[in-house]
Amino acid sequence: MNPEEKAKLLETLDLILKHLQSQSSNSGSDYKVVLYLVPIFGIVFGSALLFFVFIGGIDKESKLSKQDFIKKKLSILELILSF
Repeated sequence: MNPEEKAKLLETLDLILKHLQSQSSNSGSDYKVVLYLVPIFGIVFGSALLFFVFIGGIDKESKLSKQDFIKKKLSILELILSF
């Protein structure tokens, strides 16, 4: 490699480095913020959704168990009164 080719190669590498640095500082910040926030919002809202779904299921089970308990008490009372 002669000195002219070496100088041209170094100049080209310097231009590539400047181009990469300008691209990474200007256009990369917008989509990186979005890509950072989307999973956080997904995790937070998904957790809240699962929490309220499980709370709703627990409330339904407790209401059903109370109704079953009352029915059993009534059937026991009917059984006692029938004697």
